[in-house]
Amino acid sequence: MYFTLLYNSDIYWAGLLDACNLLEASCFLAHEFVLIKK
Repeated sequence: MYFTLLYNSDIYWAGLLDACNLLEASCFLAHEFVLIKK
């Protein structure tokens, strides 16, 4: 689903952060990466 929107940053990051709820360990790394990107 998200792969087709990979470069549509708002939707991509929203999906990534939504996945955080299921993957807490990955959430920390994803959140740090989002902060770096922004």
